[in-house]
Amino acid sequence: MKPAELKTALGNVEREANRLLRRGESGRAFGIHHALNLLADEFERHAMRTRWETYTEMRFESAHDLPAFPDGHKCRRLHGHSYRARIFVEATELDGQFITTDYAEIAAVVEPIRLALDHRYLNDIDGLENPTSEVIAQWIWRRLKPGLATLSKVRIFETCDSGCTYSE
Repeated sequence: MKPAELKTALGNVEREANRLLRRGESGRAFGIHHALNLLADEFERHAMRTRWETYTEMRFESAHDLPAFPDGHKCRRLHGHSYRARIFVEATELDGQFITTDYAEIAAVVEPIRLALDHRYLNDIDGLENPTSEVIAQWIWRRLKPGLATLSKVRIFETCDSGCTYSE
């Protein structure tokens, strides 16, 4: 049974318990309310642990420097990266196609952002004046979230073995 169907069934049982109370059958109503509370607790536990997280990746090549770093630090100099950004969406149940979100829907929201970053000097982009992995991840999140309600996190890979994950 899907969580939405279980929630509907719990509502029906609660209405029956209230009907019994109105008829003066408090003993039976109490038993139903007790069972209902146990089921509701179990429903909440199940809903909290059942979830899917789907992701897609975008890649972009960009140059930057990190002006907030101290003089002499290697990242203070102009350099570039082959970035990867992994975009995660989540759901607690699957839709009618047995998916969380259609990858094409995600791609439609992600592509304009990828184009804004690809082959650019990141420091010239509003909000990326000091484009660390952390700042880039948050910048991408804030542009994706309005068009991707189920967004759960953004993970940036600045190099093969370093990056950052951002979520709200």
